Amino acid sequence: MAEGKVEGESIQARADLLTVIAAREIPLAHDERARIDACTDNATLAAWLARAARATSAKEIFSS
Repeated sequence: MAEGKVEGESIQARADLLTVIAAREIPLAHDERARIDACTDNATLAAWLARAARATSAKEIFSS
């Protein structure tokens, strides 16, 4: 049951991230989109989301 909850949270986190990226009109390369789609770590997704809120490029989202 807990595994399903975590998976659901990851799905929502990826959707939220992609929504912010789209709203900010930041283009994503195929490999960047695939990186988001493959990520299941909620802490990483949260960090990317926070960066996406301020980013002007995909590079800024994925750089640490």
